[in-house]
Amino acid sequence: SGVLEAGETKVTFYHRMNNVETGVLAMTAKVLTVNMDLDKRRAEPLAPEIRERAQAYRVREEGA
Repeated sequence: SGVLEAGETKVTFYHRMNNVETGVLAMTAKVLTVNMDLDKRRAEPLAPEIRERAQAYRVREEGA
């Protein structure tokens, strides 16, 4: 699991899960998260330090 992309307002995560007994890939998932200002009800830029830290967890999507 890790970060596929860290953009201005969003982070896309990639997860993969293997069967613990067989080691066979059981599932993959992409999750898109958006940094929201809940009062304004709109997307807001991520803090630069958050985007920077997310880069440390970059992965490539399986099969890409």
